[in-house]
Amino acid sequence: MNRVFDISVMGRNCPGRLVELSLPATTYELMDMLEQLGDEDIDALDYWIEDTKVVFLPHAENDEITVKQLNHIALKVSQMDELQRIALGGLIKMECRKRQTDHLAFPKLLHLIESADFCHVIREAKDDKHLGRFYAENGFIEGVDALPDWLFKILDFEKIGREMRVAEGGFFAYDGYVVRHQELPEPSDLPNLNLVKPDYTILLEIRENGDPNAPYLDIELPLLEDKIEELQEKYPRREYEYSFVDCAIPFFREYIGGVGTELWEINQFAKQMDHAIQHGLLPKYKAVLQATGCRDVEIAAELGSSQTLAEYQLSAPQRDMDAPTAYAVKWVQEHFGRGSEMEFLRDIRDMKRSLMAHDNIGKTDYGLIQRIDGEPIQQLDQTPSSGLQMGGIGGM
Repeated sequence: MNRVFDISVMGRNCPGRLVELSLPATTYELMDMLEQLGDEDIDALDYWIEDTKVVFLPHAENDEITVKQLNHIALKVSQMDELQRIALGGLIKMECRKRQTDHLAFPKLLHLIESADFCHVIREAKDDKHLGRFYAENGFIEGVDALPDWLFKILDFEKIGREMRVAEGGFFAYDGYVVRHQELPEPSDLPNLNLVKPDYTILLEIRENGDPNAPYLDIELPLLEDKIEELQEKYPRREYEYSFVDCAIPFFREYIGGVGTELWEINQFAKQMDHAIQHGLLPKYKAVLQATGCRDVEIAAELGSSQTLAEYQLSAPQRDMDAPTAYAVKWVQEHFGRGSEMEFLRDIRDMKRSLMAHDNIGKTDYGLIQRIDGEPIQQLDQTPSSGLQMGGIGGM
């Protein structure tokens, strides 16, 4: 999917803890964001837009639009072609002018997105002068076709364009002129945006090598072993391109399709993720993969076994500053002046790092991870020169 927004999100449970996310995001990516924030209510999250590829949609950032709704807007816009986007920009400008506001609610934005096909777009027209000339040259002005060239050239195209624009209620969008060619349709029912876990843990696309526009086949993993064997025989990797478009552990998606990785290995990893989800262990699974630095599918599947995950304990994400620390900061400020708390906080951070290192605790996006036996979490050696080796999954 084409990126529309880059946002930063902050939860209510851990103020100050931020997660960056590109929209549109998959359901798994939204769920992953909640796990990183230690939050469950996606509608209560605060966010702000860091960057957008759609210049006419800065209005989307407002308190009335939730992260889920913004993601749905991004999904719809990502599916539009350039002319539809220009039309949408014009519709938004018209609506904002009519309502005398820079912010539109989610139902109205969604209605305008659905209405983009009910508009004409004239990309050549950037202002009234260009609009007037376009109408005159293309037979929209009665009697102009019969004029000699010298008389045509001295027409007041700006006046013609302004009169046409006012008469038909058109607007100049960010890259052209937009006018409705019929009444906009009635708004459709609002979509159900509740987060529902997909039936798969890995979504795979298979298409012929060398042709990005070739038809593709969607495969949802995990599958039964006989089905995997059938797919490997029918779509050998030397002849077909495998694209992994979604994964229950989003940060691991880029490592799934490594050279030499067989489909049965990927399917085993998909099974382990499904098992972790069913038993509420997915955040711990993610933390273990991060803490060990795992980048290999086969070893990732081993790390996801019930026996291995039972060797670890995960502490949920914590507030960046708990109440006792906040009180201590205030006390230091009152007694030693504002700014003096920075040295105090550095000392606190250094002490935390020292204690975590002493207790062999790893910090991950999903909280603090530690082996039950207190042994160090072994790092995986995955340097290209030495090949893929493992210094030990457990403490040896």
